[in-house]
Amino acid sequence: MQNRAEFSKFMLMIAEIFGKTLSEALTEVYWETLKPFTDEQCKKAFGILITSSQFFPKPVDLLEKIHGNQGEKAIIAWEKTYKAIRQVGSYESVKFDDPAIHSTIELMGGWVELCKMKTDEAKWKQLEFEKIYKVMVKKDKHPESLAGRVEIENSARGFNDNVPKQIFIGGEGALKQKLSGSQKKGTSLT
Repeated sequence: MQNRAEFSKFMLMIAEIFGKTLSEALTEVYWETLKPFTDEQCKKAFGILITSSQFFPKPVDLLEKIHGNQGEKAIIAWEKTYKAIRQVGSYESVKFDDPAIHSTIELMGGWVELCKMKTDEAKWKQLEFEKIYKVMVKKDKHPESLAGRVEIENSARGFNDNVPKQIFIGGEGALKQKLSGSQKKGTSLT
């Protein structure tokens, strides 16, 4: 949060609602916690907590409202993965904007294997994915991308110079469809 006056207004509002006295030290802890986030993210988090919290929120409560909890993040990661499976498929190599997805998919057998999933298996794969993702998101290191069939086969045959770029999944400015007509290798896809 960049706007200190707006931050102070929200802190005083929350303190009054919950009958809490704010010390300078306590206020500074909240300020430092929220510094890396935009004013909009923080306003939204404060708004949610004002209307839904039964107790004076701790800094972790604000962070959870900004980031979402682990279960929500796992569901969003699965939705992104499942959409990529349907739109991109196993032949392309992919790079997700959330690297924990790479580690999760690798533990499930890899990109090509996950893409073989049948429609009636999706709900079970989703449960497995979400369970693994909640653990993988805590890791510091993840693979940079996931190899598709073309990259795997070209690399196995020694055609390392003929490996296509990955399709980027997620992020700002991503394309809505793989076959939008203007897509080139290495562009984005949501």
